[in-house]
Amino acid sequence: LKAAIPAAHRRVLHVEGRRFRRLPGEAGLPSLPFALIRLPVSALLLLLLLPVAVVWGLGRVASGATVGFPTCDPMGSAWGKKGPVRAVRAWVWRQPRPVKAVMGLMVVAAALVLIWLVVHDRDNLFVAAETCHFAGVAVLVYKLAKNRTCAGLSLKTQELTAMFLAVRLYCSFVMEYNIHTVLDTATLVTTVWVIYMIRYKLRSSYMKEKDNFTLSYVIVPCALLALNIHPSLRRYHFLDRVAWAFCVYLEAVSVLPQLRVMQNTMVRVVESLTAHYVFALGVARFLSCAHWILQNLDGKGYLWTMFGIGLWPYMAIASEIVQTFILADFCYYYVKRLLDFLWKEILYSGYPLLQCEKQERRQALPLHSTFNG
Repeated sequence: LKAAIPAAHRRVLHVEGRRFRRLPGEAGLPSLPFALIRLPVSALLLLLLLPVAVVWGLGRVASGATVGFPTCDPMGSAWGKKGPVRAVRAWVWRQPRPVKAVMGLMVVAAALVLIWLVVHDRDNLFVAAETCHFAGVAVLVYKLAKNRTCAGLSLKTQELTAMFLAVRLYCSFVMEYNIHTVLDTATLVTTVWVIYMIRYKLRSSYMKEKDNFTLSYVIVPCALLALNIHPSLRRYHFLDRVAWAFCVYLEAVSVLPQLRVMQNTMVRVVESLTAHYVFALGVARFLSCAHWILQNLDGKGYLWTMFGIGLWPYMAIASEIVQTFILADFCYYYVKRLLDFLWKEILYSGYPLLQCEKQERRQALPLHSTFNG
């Protein structure tokens, strides 16, 4: 892909110790004075956004968690029902949805700024995203091997995952053949093993009636969209470019059957390992989306010079955003329950449960995991 970028659009960054400079005549990265100005401004923005993000997170965590913790307050009134921390959390939680949405966007912006400051090579975000995806599939392998049950898993999501991974692996061999090829191969092998276990070894526990999403509803539109909107790089064959676009579109909607299974089971609590798997997919999508956003901001048109002109650059970004938003709701509840569990575990650590029984004996329940409870 790098060879397809016109020479006039190539950005060259030379690192000499701690000095950054551009080659003469090259459309490079910002000069050193601008970089010195941009760094403190970004740090100031991060410092302003992080407190808002923390307050917003505390307010979201305060809403109705189903973890069985005692409600007494051994830490004193500062952390009790009338304490300042709970007052701030309660205030945030009372805010209308538009205000909470703005706070959520500020949290995302703060995360992007933090990534921008910490991760200098943006391609590492793509590697991290694929690693998170592999870690999520590895969690499924652990679940199937240990629990010997596939209840709550969607076979159709695994089949869609194997499909777009196979197509992407083909494109990787044809176009780049690098570390992404290794990660895609490992993820595809583990995904095929998960499909085999669900179809044959653990077939009795497969919830087929709940996994009722029609695959043709996503495969056919993705194929038609790929035929019409795909990269315009002429150095690659037409079918290769269509296959590339198809795997991008299919990946964006591959998790829909899994979310449908969760919806059809009609339970409030999702099994922990399944929740970890879906959350890993959400993290992978966020990192991938952050990669494209930061690459384009840094390179001033990186996506357009990389993938050519036309609608394809817009559709590539739109696909990442769509999948990120599909998983955003689940990831929000996952983080909320997890933070609530950790918050209360730290709050009550070192205080025997019997101390609370004298105050609220009926509500002093044993500690248990959020997703297994």
